[in-house]
Amino acid sequence: MDGFYLRKKLNRILNLLSDSPGISDQLRYVSMPVMSNDECSQVYGDVITDSKICTDTTGGRSSCNGDSGGPLVLMMNDGRYTEVGIVSFGSSAGCEVGYPAAFTRVTSFLKWIETNSGITIDQ
Repeated sequence: MDGFYLRKKLNRILNLLSDSPGISDQLRYVSMPVMSNDECSQVYGDVITDSKICTDTTGGRSSCNGDSGGPLVLMMNDGRYTEVGIVSFGSSAGCEVGYPAAFTRVTSFLKWIETNSGITIDQ
């Protein structure tokens, strides 16, 4: 799956750009390919369930410290973006080492979102 983008949070939350101590006050994004959960579970084990999406971070393109809770979005055919994941975790070895980044799969929680927010979600 191509077309997934990680949009990092606005400057109210200071994000690390890498494993270095520098932080960004700019909105940033990166394109990352999605990998299969089978591949991802080879790194993280049983914590990777159907409610997760993993991205291939080869080349150091990943979510990083401070990104938790940020969106993973997919550009739809009509040019609109749809949030499909929420930054969950990455490797404790750092965000530039090439281990997968894990996201919570939004579609796994649509019923909970509807019930607790009062928002009707078109599916």
